[in-house]
Amino acid sequence: MPVAGVPASSSLYIYLTHWQVFPLIKDFSGWPALLASLLFGIGYAMVATRVIRRLSATLRARRRRGDEQRAGLS
Repeated sequence: MPVAGVPASSSLYIYLTHWQVFPLIKDFSGWPALLASLLFGIGYAMVATRVIRRLSATLRARRRRGDEQRAGLS
């Protein structure tokens, strides 16, 4: 993914988390607070994406097993 694609694909998470991160650091310095907000949002997006993919795969596998069991009972 291109460098510009990472913040673009993480923009929702950056927006949702910067309200928690930015106020903690802004009194120290504005630029580090901005950078910390961006990095935290990108990290959060990466974790959330992995969790959603793993959960989705688990649910698909369970559904597949259930379908196989029902097909075997017929």
